Amino acid sequence: MLLAVLCGVAGLLTGPVLMVCLRRLDQERDPASMRRLCVWAGVATVLALAVLGTRFPGSPALPAWCWLVALGVVLAAIDWQHRRLPHPLTAALGLGGLVLLTVASAQVGQFDGVWRGIVAAAVVGLVTIALHLLRPAGFGGGDAVLLPVLALFLGYLGWEHLLRGLLLSFLLTGAVAIALLSTGQARWGEGAGFPAGPPLITGALLVVIFH
Repeated sequence: MLLAVLCGVAGLLTGPVLMVCLRRLDQERDPASMRRLCVWAGVATVLALAVLGTRFPGSPALPAWCWLVALGVVLAAIDWQHRRLPHPLTAALGLGGLVLLTVASAQVGQFDGVWRGIVAAAVVGLVTIALHLLRPAGFGGGDAVLLPVLALFLGYLGWEHLLRGLLLSFLLTGAVAIALLSTGQARWGEGAGFPAGPPLITGALLVVIFH
């Protein structure tokens, strides 16, 4: 019961945390539009946490999944609004996830999932950093750092979940890119041409929630 309450509080705090981040990134943006985005982000977080609580009541890994949802929604909203993924928030997502997944593993006495997640994050990180160095305009630094963090959570579940999550994330990213390019809201060859963070995070969240 206490765990469910804490996860619910995390969902309610998503909106205010997002508002603080948005104001720091752009103090001149219309406050009304920021409030609307924060409300929608808060609603999405609470709904996702409610589904998680229903599907995995009492699971030792539930706090880690709630952490992924709460900070994932914040990062997705910031990227959608500002075309950037702040490294401190991504680092907080990864470090917090590692701690929570380690605690969950200690509770059941099995650490295979954590080690698998760390290996997955390391492998994916090497690939994404290499892609960023080769094509920095086509593969942003924020995305290069975000993907290994998502791989940590997906790898904890299993190699199949990792592959499924990455595939779904890339498919959603392609769909978003096509939609924005076709409507003129993004252009090929431009840095930060479209926000890849939201579809990448959405794909990972869907696999985590419905695994």
